[in-house]
Amino acid sequence: PLPEEEEEHDDHEGEEDHDDEEHHHHGPVRLDPRRQSLQLRAGFRDLTGALNSGNFTVQYNDYRHDEIEIEENEIGTRFRNQTFLYRAVIAQQRVGRYSGSFGVSGFNRSLNVVGEEALATPTTQNNFAAFALQSIDVERVTFQLGGRIERNAYDPTGLRARSFTGFSGSAGMRGGLDDKNVFVANYTHSYRAPAREELYNLGPHAGNLTYEIG
Repeated sequence: PLPEEEEEHDDHEGEEDHDDEEHHHHGPVRLDPRRQSLQLRAGFRDLTGALNSGNFTVQYNDYRHDEIEIEENEIGTRFRNQTFLYRAVIAQQRVGRYSGSFGVSGFNRSLNVVGEEALATPTTQNNFAAFALQSIDVERVTFQLGGRIERNAYDPTGLRARSFTGFSGSAGMRGGLDDKNVFVANYTHSYRAPAREELYNLGPHAGNLTYEIG
């Protein structure tokens, strides 16, 4: 190339480097958060049949915020988290030595983050759990057994869907030794599915000063 062409080529490379530095530079930001929540509760109690009481809850949350870059006064990242939750717990009527409760719970979560700070693709999560707790009284000793089975399903945009199912359980015993002393023993086994952030995050997280790899 001619000398003039070399100079133009060098100047062009300098512009690319400068643009690249501007693209990766992140100045201070401010948040513009908004949250809406609606919760409904219902229940019954003191029935005479097999069931004694029950409590029911339904809740909807819609949270969103914009991360606005102060220097440019522009929205860099938009975050939206919509969650619908439900829970029902039924208490059984006590029959002789036996009493207990059972129920179901779950939620649907839709998380969408768009912009430079987006760590993961938009993802929908469905959670469902069924649980029960039973007590047996034998004179001065009470035995308790509890169990919970839970399923979490993730459906990310453009990535492979995944699901996890696990069981948590507990067993306990409480025995009275005399009027002032008791003996208590418990065993628990816990299960937790990986969170959406633990599966799909990929990139720098400025709030935690970390680089996350799901």
